[in-house]
Amino acid sequence: MIQPRLDFYPTYIIDTCCVMELDNAHRVLKGQDPPPPRYTNAERAAVWEGLERLAKDGRLKIIRFVKEELADHYPAILPRLDSLPHTGCNITNRVRLAYQELIGRNPKVLEGWPHDPAHDDADPWIVAFAKTSGFTVITEEISAEQSSRKKRKKGMSIPDLCDAEGVKCVKLRRLATDEGWLS
Repeated sequence: MIQPRLDFYPTYIIDTCCVMELDNAHRVLKGQDPPPPRYTNAERAAVWEGLERLAKDGRLKIIRFVKEELADHYPAILPRLDSLPHTGCNITNRVRLAYQELIGRNPKVLEGWPHDPAHDDADPWIVAFAKTSGFTVITEEISAEQSSRKKRKKGMSIPDLCDAEGVKCVKLRRLATDEGWLS
């Protein structure tokens, strides 16, 4: 049997919110009800299986900043992510430069975030990695144009930043449908 050449297929870099929403691990404010799950148990299992296949093929990347955010908000998922092979990305000088240029061009990306010197916000790093490596970003965030909220938690969403930087961006459910994990 002939194996397909994987270098023709996109490589994806995943955002923190995708993992949390996949497992319905939302932060819920006091007095609020949790949102309904976006995925049924069967869908969740199929998407995780698909993500595991992408990882085995070297087509799924998870940066340390995403893992740090998950450690703060949903540490129970870290063993599952750490078990995925070939997902690491090293910060190179090229990525650092892309990050600095991205922040310079889009200073709003860091607005509204209380700066914690121990942790960098993963969003601009995800886009910097995607831009320098040709990755497609997987996120559940919506653009400011699609948002019904007047004020955003931060100055710029990942889809808006991807659009500004010419980086391809996809929702997790769209990826799962396109890859045939969900119908």
